Amino acid sequence: MMHAVVVGSDINAQTKFEAQLREFVMENGIRDWVHFVNKTLAVAPYLAAIDVLVQNSQARGECFGRITIEAMAFKLPVLGTAAGGTTEIVFDGSTGLLHPAGKEGVAPLAKNIARFASHAEQRVAMGKKGYDRAKERFMEHQMADRIAVVFKEVLRKSREHSHP
Repeated sequence: MMHAVVVGSDINAQTKFEAQLREFVMENGIRDWVHFVNKTLAVAPYLAAIDVLVQNSQARGECFGRITIEAMAFKLPVLGTAAGGTTEIVFDGSTGLLHPAGKEGVAPLAKNIARFASHAEQRVAMGKKGYDRAKERFMEHQMADRIAVVFKEVLRKSREHSHP
């Protein structure tokens, strides 16, 4: 059985949706598998405790999914919304599975969760591929090198324009 950690808002500012989730968990007797935690930046203990990251942003999706990359660094496969930066980070069918944003994504997301719950070997394999991708593309030194290339190009172009 997979365990879920739901990172919510400040406990005093619980959203209607979060309240509905909590009620669903209680009514269905799955309190032992679903854990609600307050919003936090200290995500490592939670990533270490789960089997898969569900990144279910709606509308335009995440601009740049730091939590997605952090999960990949923990060898977790990602079930993500096919929108925004997630589509540039997660390779559908390789490092995780993508689903559409909005209501049309609900059934595919549920199917993907069930798939990972019953196919541990596939979940682990995708998590490993995600780790390799995060290590190759998103670790600090690779990011610094790519940013340096952009800065050098901007400087080169600004020099060309200032010295005709």
